[in-house]
Amino acid sequence: MVRRVYRDDFRAGMVLASAILSDGGLFLLSEGVVLNDDHLRLLRSNGVPFIHVREGEAFAPWEGGVPPLIPEGSMTGAVEALKGAFASAAQGDEELLGARLEGLIPVVAEIQDQVLSQPEMVAHCQDLRGHDDYTFRHSVHVMVISLLMGKALEMPEGMLTALAMGAVLHDIGKTQIPVEILNKPGRLNPEEMRIMRRHPEMGAAMLESSHLVSLESRRVLAQHHERWDGSGYPLGLKGREIHPFARQVAVADVYDALASARPYKTQRFAHEVYRYVRCQSGTLFDPKVVEVFSRVTTPYPVGTWMLLSSGHVGMVTRVERGNTLRPEVTVVHHTRTGTLSTPLVLDLAAHPRLQVRDILPAEPGYEVCPR
Repeated sequence: MVRRVYRDDFRAGMVLASAILSDGGLFLLSEGVVLNDDHLRLLRSNGVPFIHVREGEAFAPWEGGVPPLIPEGSMTGAVEALKGAFASAAQGDEELLGARLEGLIPVVAEIQDQVLSQPEMVAHCQDLRGHDDYTFRHSVHVMVISLLMGKALEMPEGMLTALAMGAVLHDIGKTQIPVEILNKPGRLNPEEMRIMRRHPEMGAAMLESSHLVSLESRRVLAQHHERWDGSGYPLGLKGREIHPFARQVAVADVYDALASARPYKTQRFAHEVYRYVRCQSGTLFDPKVVEVFSRVTTPYPVGTWMLLSSGHVGMVTRVERGNTLRPEVTVVHHTRTGTLSTPLVLDLAAHPRLQVRDILPAEPGYEVCPR
């Protein structure tokens, strides 16, 4: 077990769970050191605000890989339930659609419970271009991110359920759009764009008579492409004319979609998507929603390789809720001294002068040079 200990509670005999660097990036103490009085003086003289210490079990620096937003079993169940609902919608079979929606409700409830039971959960966008089930996985991601924002806003459970249903079904209207338009590799012409922009209203109308989908959820379907400044569609609503749920889903939809390359757009890195959403606060998106979004998402998901201002190269191995801009980074290389014999775990929150200099597309071959 690893525990954070603040300066006033530093004690001799504690075992460091991660390496300690000064604010300037100078190495002070290595992982595994048993603190003595000299170490304590060194830490305090360098203004180290807190340390991580081992308690009981051994410390594992990183597992590697980008974790899914929810367990794969839950994702698979949601994808299958959504496939059934979308297929029924495409066929225009209202009775079968109703049955599929009944099957979707407990799946949504399970994921909602998973999100609510994880107080430290942080969302991150993922590249879904390798998945045949892109549309459905994207819809589930939008639901999870919307739920995280709703939880941060302290919405009651019933409202969260309505938000979740609207989010996961937000694109069901696309079942009525010709596939050649949906998957067109180039820009849509004016007539194709006119057809595409009908999908929000078509989705809401399709579920208008369903007692399983609330009015609030249907507002999400109808309005998730409306924009804060009135530049969206289909009605050009602006500001508070847009339902609050739709404002949240609009942000989650764009955030998750931009991370994946599709026939009509290129992929962006997580930090670029995060920055784009933040920059559109007050223009495309409700500023209050963007503020909440920034608290529950991170531009540096676990698995992100980065170059730090100190010259260290490493991978993000942990992100804490409420401090998503200062992740923990496991360093394996330095641009001046080469590959480290033992990885160092740096908590950027403990080193405010260390900055992220660059985001790397993958683990480098250690030829990275500081700019």
